[in-house]
Amino acid sequence: MNISPPPLLPPNTESTRRFTKNLLKPGSAAEIRQTACNAVRHSIATVISSIFCLRMTRLSIPQTKCL
Repeated sequence: MNISPPPLLPPNTESTRRFTKNLLKPGSAAEIRQTACNAVRHSIATVISSIFCLRMTRLSIPQTKCL
């Protein structure tokens, strides 16, 4: 069975135009940048916290070495 990927939407769809138009409003682009920045910060903090917890768990077990 050959499954082809879904077709890509043309770049000038209504939602793309609306998004681009909204970017022209004062503060909209800055708000989107800030939201993206916060999401990245949260993701990085979550990953670092998970790695730290994993390493601390490994260190507390004498037979296991921390990588």
